[in-house]
Amino acid sequence: MRPETWSGLGLDTAPEADGLALLEKLFADLLDGHSLIGRASADGSAQWLNFRTLTNRTWHRDNLVLLGDAAHTTHYSIGAGTTLALEDAIALADALREHTALPQALAAYEQRRKAALLSIQSAARYSAQWYENLHRYIDLPPHRMFALLGQRHSPLLPYVPPQVYYGIDKAAGSLEPLRRFKRWLGPKVARTVHARALATRK
Repeated sequence: MRPETWSGLGLDTAPEADGLALLEKLFADLLDGHSLIGRASADGSAQWLNFRTLTNRTWHRDNLVLLGDAAHTTHYSIGAGTTLALEDAIALADALREHTALPQALAAYEQRRKAALLSIQSAARYSAQWYENLHRYIDLPPHRMFALLGQRHSPLLPYVPPQVYYGIDKAAGSLEPLRRFKRWLGPKVARTVHARALATRK
């Protein structure tokens, strides 16, 4: 959720039990009398998480190698964590088989997997943004809202009004030129946004 929602509900300071009680009240019709189960720490504070996207600059040192979430993270809304860890392990095994020298093998592994992760981490960031900006979509008719939920990985969606995006996406389903344009424009927007983000960090 947005930080304003988080702090507006008082969840940033509420003890775990109070936060759960508030959420049970808000979602009473969906819970149908069931209670929520939390994971309180020893001091009773809430265990809420703000997801952090992580990519290490270096994935190996000497004969120690990082893979999976230790090397990189992707937001859990795309459900790719275990798959990516297994793909890392496969790529590492392939690199060790292809290169006799360990430094070259580990460099090849790292280069191959970092390249493969770019589009996946980008899609995961946009997926996370969809949930964190639910206010953009909450007033849409249900079928349109859930159609855009399926499009949440799109780099265009955050920059196009939801109703307009829905219309473009629906039209693209039947018009090949529009579909091609959308496939061309999406990566260009993603690269531009990524480049600006990197520039602001310097």
